[in-house]
Amino acid sequence: MKVRSYKWLLRRQSLRASVVVFTDFDRLIFDEHLKISQLARLFEANGVRVVNDPARVRMRYDLLHYLHKIGWNPYQVWRATSFPELPDEVFPVFLKSEGAHSAPLGGLLASQAQLDGQIERIKAGGVPLHHILVTQFIDAPIREGVWQRNTHFCVGDKIFPGLPVIEDSPFVKYGRPGLATAEDFDRVIAASYDDLYNEDMRRVFAMANISYGRADYVVVNDKPVIFEINTNPTLPYQNKSKNPLFVDASNDSRLRVLEAFCDLDGPNINSKWNRKTLARISFPQAVN
Repeated sequence: MKVRSYKWLLRRQSLRASVVVFTDFDRLIFDEHLKISQLARLFEANGVRVVNDPARVRMRYDLLHYLHKIGWNPYQVWRATSFPELPDEVFPVFLKSEGAHSAPLGGLLASQAQLDGQIERIKAGGVPLHHILVTQFIDAPIREGVWQRNTHFCVGDKIFPGLPVIEDSPFVKYGRPGLATAEDFDRVIAASYDDLYNEDMRRVFAMANISYGRADYVVVNDKPVIFEINTNPTLPYQNKSKNPLFVDASNDSRLRVLEAFCDLDGPNINSKWNRKTLARISFPQAVN
């Protein structure tokens, strides 16, 4: 496997490949997105397996809007460019970039006046509203002052849980770690093997048209509520926890990802793999 940028790909005249995995569409401008979508069809026409069709993947706003529409997610999202006027029961809300995986802009906003003021402030500060979503806040602590973000990976046809993150922030990315109790460890280790939400997450990935990525979610009333699906996630890394069973579960999670990637063999790979077995695709001038 080799990791390449889209700028590198769009400079090629031809390419040999068996499997191509597309990621990070929310960071592309329209022309780039269009060209790689055309290349995805060219790859498929030449027998290359395409993972994440760039033209079909639902990105964050589209996915979250759809999940609320069908009754899966209880919370809503709006584009900041629409300057939404929201009923009181929707608050609090927060502002967040659709593509960048960064902290919310300004914390929780408790009223329409606060929302309007924050939109004006970030716009005056040079933040392009085109990239900003207004998101209804859903509060689902596992106990007083502690929140847990759960994860599921999809690699090709395989769906499996990753290990959760437990912090003292409801956004569970920018808070204080190290809060897990012995009971928390027992629960999340068991969940990593029991995989109670496999079918739910399989449906979510299918609705998102995503075949490589990591879904982040919380569980509300025994059902996963989706925050996002990251198509270029941080992969499980070697854990330094003092809990040996948690370290074992972390290592197993890493192996699941590795094995799933190994199973992504496309139609041009065989047991006597070499460069000549890969499909060679010449790119038309129109794509370049």
